[in-house]
Amino acid sequence: MKKLFLIIVLAASLKVAAQSEQKSIELPDFVITGRQSVEVLSAQKSKPELISTLSKEFFVPQYSPEELPLLIESDLKSVHPSIIAEDFFDGNVNIGVGSQTFPAGEFNLAKSFGNYLVKASAWGKNVKQYIDNAGFNNSGVSLDNEFFIGTKSNFLPGAKIKLSGAYSRESSKFFGSLTPSFERKTDRASAILSLADNYSQRFNFGIDLKGNFFSMEENDLTEKKLGLKPFAAVKFGKFEIGAEGFYQKQILENNLSGVDDYDFYFVNPYLKVSPTKDVILLGGVTYASNSNNTFFSPFGSIQYLVDNGIVLQADYKPAVNNYTVSDFTAKNYYSANGLIDNILNEVNVDLKVSFRFDYEKYFSFMLWSEYKKEDGYLYFEDASQKGIFNVLRADDVKTTSLGINFLMNNNGFGYFMMNAGYNKVTDSKDKLIPYNPKFSADITYGYDFDFGAGAKAVYKFAQDSYANLLNTYKLNSYHNLSLGVYYKLFEAITLSADFQNILNRSNFALRYYEEKPFDIIVGVEYRW
Repeated sequence: MKKLFLIIVLAASLKVAAQSEQKSIELPDFVITGRQSVEVLSAQKSKPELISTLSKEFFVPQYSPEELPLLIESDLKSVHPSIIAEDFFDGNVNIGVGSQTFPAGEFNLAKSFGNYLVKASAWGKNVKQYIDNAGFNNSGVSLDNEFFIGTKSNFLPGAKIKLSGAYSRESSKFFGSLTPSFERKTDRASAILSLADNYSQRFNFGIDLKGNFFSMEENDLTEKKLGLKPFAAVKFGKFEIGAEGFYQKQILENNLSGVDDYDFYFVNPYLKVSPTKDVILLGGVTYASNSNNTFFSPFGSIQYLVDNGIVLQADYKPAVNNYTVSDFTAKNYYSANGLIDNILNEVNVDLKVSFRFDYEKYFSFMLWSEYKKEDGYLYFEDASQKGIFNVLRADDVKTTSLGINFLMNNNGFGYFMMNAGYNKVTDSKDKLIPYNPKFSADITYGYDFDFGAGAKAVYKFAQDSYANLLNTYKLNSYHNLSLGVYYKLFEAITLSADFQNILNRSNFALRYYEEKPFDIIVGVEYRW
């Protein structure tokens, strides 16, 4: 079996080497930075990790946010690799080379010293140009320090102190615009210092101090965001009273509006009650404000445990999102610089009901439906210049959604995940908001064999997405099928072959920005 696998990998490597002399194919920036992932809806919960991200995730299809459509779901996704592994080891190095991706690499290191844990990561990827000017590359580093105070300590027993920082850079040309050789280069940095104490059965509290830095080389625009986020909760038997808040200062330089600072804050006091062991009630209010608008709304939820593993839940949770300049480029790397420095997205109505059934750790099924009504809905459209997307907002936006989440994890049959949904997002004139497909699905199946090999297939689908608010230009349906295989050659060395976009389709998440075609990535991981 080892010989057969080595022959397959060697053949793939030869093909990669032959193609590397030709014009290569590269994903748009947002594809690699994590902005392109086909999630069904922003309301979905993250699905549990079934595979160790350190030991195997590099070797199966790399559908971290990097290889998939940018605005199929516009929420920003983190690309930072996880350090959690099911078989525990101190670190690893992953290196991959592909016909369109050359190179890709990732380094992770984690070490604990008593009550202290340190984690470090570095990553980078370069996608060659598959059409003129279409290349993209990014890289980054991160460092996390966590200190846990012992539960028998006289001072803050069970508390956790965290100090973390990260830096990343990315670049891509506007290859779908009238100036395809124009290149955007951005830098991002972040830092957080936090203290959290959730050990006490009576009183919990915490505070986060956050700093974010963003710069854009083309016009020397910089944005600094300083944030403070406290929370506290007091528990009395079946009652819990608490509140969380957030304050953010946005500081800008060289922005076109000329306004150099903004403030945003919210506060959420709440009351949680458990009248019986099967029922949880929660209610509270949200008050938020930025420099131009204010928001106030009650919120609440009810959760009912019908039977073992069967849960019914209803949520009414209006909320606010304060999008800033760095968020605009995170959601759409090809967005234009304009006079808009931030948008307060007011979700005035958000009603969601769900039914969930879990069977131990092997099976989970959830059916849910949601209705939302929003003002200040953020969207993008290249209405003024081809391939350069204006930052726009719409009021009285209505969203009707229905989704299914299914998860099965069984050693005998492998693991299977499916997220599928219907999502209709319309403005006040009943026009579909651009780049919000009505139908989408994300299906994954994988199997790990006993002899150290495994395979994973991923299929992404999206349909009925428009590129303009008039709904006169409809994108073709999105189909992306990939297959990854890995084989553990030795205890510390694993080989992989990743076949991406097997159907070799011309997929567009954004109009004029074609994603990369078929790609073969051969990889090797060393861990210790």
